[in-house]
Amino acid sequence: VGQSAPGYIEMNITDNVIGRAAAHALRERGVLKRKSLGLEITKERMANFSKDYQNTYQMTMEDLFDEQGNPAGTQVRLQIPTV
Repeated sequence: VGQSAPGYIEMNITDNVIGRAAAHALRERGVLKRKSLGLEITKERMANFSKDYQNTYQMTMEDLFDEQGNPAGTQVRLQIPTV
């Protein structure tokens, strides 16, 4: 957690699993049977939280790769308004 811009707190969340592109490919092939709702739920919660404030939240996602270009996870960056 860090201070990004005035009026915001920034959080960076990093995982080291297969990454979004590889997970999508597995879902397309039918290997993964369920649809992840975590990001959708988080976006909804953040929208509800920030609707009463002048500033809104921001969320960016970055796919991570190792030195050989293999998927190495995802980093999510949240900037939420301070209250």
